Amino acid sequence: MTIELPSVARFDDSADDHSVSRLLGESTALRAARRLISTVSRFDVSVLLTGESGTGKELAARAIHDGSVRSGMPFVAMNCGAIPDGLVESELFGHSKGAFTGATAARDGAFTLAHGGTILLDEIGDFRLDLQVKLLRVLQEKKVIPLGESTGRPVDVRVLAASNRELSEEVGEGRFRGDLYYRLAVFPIHLPPLRDRDGDVLRLSDYFLRSFARKHKKHVIGFSVGARLALESWHWPGNVRELRNVVERAVILVSGAAEVGVHCLPIEIQTGDDSVRPPDHRSVMEHPDIPVATDSDAATDGEEILPLVEEERRIIMRALTRCSWDVPHVAKRLGMSRATLYRRIRKLGLVRPGSAASGETSV
Repeated sequence: MTIELPSVARFDDSADDHSVSRLLGESTALRAARRLISTVSRFDVSVLLTGESGTGKELAARAIHDGSVRSGMPFVAMNCGAIPDGLVESELFGHSKGAFTGATAARDGAFTLAHGGTILLDEIGDFRLDLQVKLLRVLQEKKVIPLGESTGRPVDVRVLAASNRELSEEVGEGRFRGDLYYRLAVFPIHLPPLRDRDGDVLRLSDYFLRSFARKHKKHVIGFSVGARLALESWHWPGNVRELRNVVERAVILVSGAAEVGVHCLPIEIQTGDDSVRPPDHRSVMEHPDIPVATDSDAATDGEEILPLVEEERRIIMRALTRCSWDVPHVAKRLGMSRATLYRRIRKLGLVRPGSAASGETSV
């Protein structure tokens, strides 16, 4: 049973989100996180999930709940950062009728709703210090006192917390209580950012493409070589959530039975540069005044007319520039062997800036 408060943000809308198998990917970093999730699920301890926004922390929390002895009981997810300060205590602990202006009826809080099951406190780092004290008391005494009442109500809840901040640093800066941190971080798990998950960008891209092609009833052949290189070389600040949205948009833009070309991707991914993002975040296709070297002049039948060698030269050069010409690292990110990348650099005549003047070779 899953209970979602209005402030909850879902990772995915599919019916089987609650399995650890939904944490898609085969990179070493993600496989390690999945193993930790599977291990701790069976033990009734608090878990602190850390990682950047969009890495799947709520999905991991659901997987922990589903693998636990509490799986048949409620799972309540609460985004602490999305609730106005004046309502957080009421949302967490509940309130009685007349407890404050507008409280026309008694209401159970998240802890009471999760009784017997699991509660996820997402963005726990946004909690005010005074609320951290009250939360610590609930965790210690296993009782909640709704606003307007004086008697505590017993609650049996497994607490999972998530944060995109480094809470240990927040403790050092005095913005988060150390005693609460250690109470929550019995078993910490870090969800790696997408940029550190070697090979998973393309695996997830292919998965999302198939999924959205079915959803939108589109016949999409796949990604062009250039599009795959662009996707792989982007740094994905929004992580999996960003990738998911980019692929869905690309599937919608494809005309007929065709590949997803570079022109279907957002301009910042086409160019590899955040600074060229249109101010209103519209597509480059809607901004003909923005000069970019892409296949945006694709034919109406969806076929790309940009020569592949030019597309490859541009994308490999962008990847090399972003990675300071660390060829082994770039080869790994682009999914090719080091020798293959060296051959392509020589074939394309790519030269590291400043090396030509000194007579150095390109690699």
